[in-house]
Amino acid sequence: MRKLSSFRVSLCLLFSILVTGLHASSPIPAPYQKGKVIFKMAPEYRTSSRVTGVDLPEFQVIFNQIKAGAVNKKFPKHEMPSVQFDARGNKLIDLSLIYEVSFDPAMPVSKVIQSLLATGKVIYAEPVYTMELLYNPNDPDTASQYYLTLIKAFDAWDVNQGDTNFVVGVTYTGADLDHPDLAAGIKYNYADPINGADDDGDGFIDNFYGWDVGDNDNDPSVDVVHGSFVCGLAGAVTDNGTGIAGTGFKTRFLPIKISSNGILNAAYDGIVYAADHGCQIINCSWGGFGGGQFGQDVVDYATINKNALVVGASGNSNNEAPFFPASYNNVLSVTGTNNTDTKWVNSSYGAFVDMSAPGEGIYSTIFDNNYSFSSGTSFAAPIVAAAAAILRTQFAFYTPMQIAEQLRMTSDDIYTVPGNASYINKLGKGRLNLFRALTESPKSVRMISQTITDNNDNAFSGDDTLDITVFLRNYLAPLTSLNAVLTCNVPGITILNGNLPVGSMNTLTDYDNSGTPFRVVIPNGIAFNTKVTFTLSYADAGYSDWQIFDLVVNVDYINVLINDVGTSITSKGRI
Repeated sequence: MRKLSSFRVSLCLLFSILVTGLHASSPIPAPYQKGKVIFKMAPEYRTSSRVTGVDLPEFQVIFNQIKAGAVNKKFPKHEMPSVQFDARGNKLIDLSLIYEVSFDPAMPVSKVIQSLLATGKVIYAEPVYTMELLYNPNDPDTASQYYLTLIKAFDAWDVNQGDTNFVVGVTYTGADLDHPDLAAGIKYNYADPINGADDDGDGFIDNFYGWDVGDNDNDPSVDVVHGSFVCGLAGAVTDNGTGIAGTGFKTRFLPIKISSNGILNAAYDGIVYAADHGCQIINCSWGGFGGGQFGQDVVDYATINKNALVVGASGNSNNEAPFFPASYNNVLSVTGTNNTDTKWVNSSYGAFVDMSAPGEGIYSTIFDNNYSFSSGTSFAAPIVAAAAAILRTQFAFYTPMQIAEQLRMTSDDIYTVPGNASYINKLGKGRLNLFRALTESPKSVRMISQTITDNNDNAFSGDDTLDITVFLRNYLAPLTSLNAVLTCNVPGITILNGNLPVGSMNTLTDYDNSGTPFRVVIPNGIAFNTKVTFTLSYADAGYSDWQIFDLVVNVDYINVLINDVGTSITSKGRI
């Protein structure tokens, strides 16, 4: 699942990117915390990067100017990877140089970020975006786990019931640790019992039940009732004569509380904890409209360094605004449907969504040994996460993204459902079918990145001819005669050569069309800031799929780059 953020010409519109995240086209402002910034030091300054500060004069000046409080590494227990790349050539992520600095809340976040970037010694600096829980309670009349039948879970369990050694890390608001349907499903850390000592030497004392990253203690007990709800969907004990059946059957879950008093103050820290503690699947039933490089680093660390699949809920905003972490590269993004396979009324949708799963009228465990109904994409995500855990037992040598593609490509088509007519290609490939995912051998090629150039100033204005190079990867079964076709939604734009005959591709091989890129002509007189949506369609014997990416053309500003100084000038005279 490689999400392709909207391509922007401007490299210098800093504040708009700070506010809305990597997807600068998002119409939704991204809330962030005042008085806090995350930054990552460049590796050449490692010797000056201490656990609690940076020993460089210009940083001391900045910290004094902003009245900095704490300057701490986000992940002080982490070290630089011993090698740069994994066995497949993916660059490993270094979390050891990421800092969080707190400062006077009256100081504008943008000013602090600009000061840090101006040193030339940080890779990125960005706000600490606030995340939100993703649930919408309701009160149906009937107690029914309809979703197990819909996703063919009962049939799937005849094929594979998972394994207790496979763990879903549930990053949320904790769990009801003594719930009769949850207690036996927790992945207990028997190497570190409750005795006041760090018996397993992992830097966390008595993390027997999991960990509370939000309060930095060993008690991940629930502080918002729907934490238990998500845990039940991910790992409620099945076939125990009690309550509900968890989708993952024998799969275990690790409760990782990322909140303090209901506020998600350590969301991405929870992903790192889950990855570092053996979770093969990491569920994120939370998110926000702000996405920066820090979050992408964390996701890539879990995926590449730790071989874990991150599953993210698409959001409950009923719009197409990119939502994070679901919109990051290497996240399996899940939106919610109901018992007729129709989009749940509040489910977010769009090009960033990979697949759907039931999310309306879901029945699961809640606090104080009870059960209840609720709706939200936060409940669709753990159903998929549990399914992914079963797949990891079936396909032991698959990479995280191969597991994601196996789930996506075996999902059931829901676009013929009348209620989904307005969301064609915006609810992912289809709705989860666990039985098909365990028994079929699908094909799947994905564009993992793309480059766009006009071979001149890259302003992409009228009469420009663009070269679009796509980089493809085949994740699953071999392809014999793959053909890719590029189309767009804006009349007047001419695609000179939109056909790409790729041919054969073996599993986990790459292909690019750098020798013969797609060629696109932008017409003269096109409106300012026109958003062009390109669709790349794939076809092979018995296989079809698509991907969508956006490009903004004829922007009403220009970039001036001289030596190391850059600025942007708009059509209204703003600099």
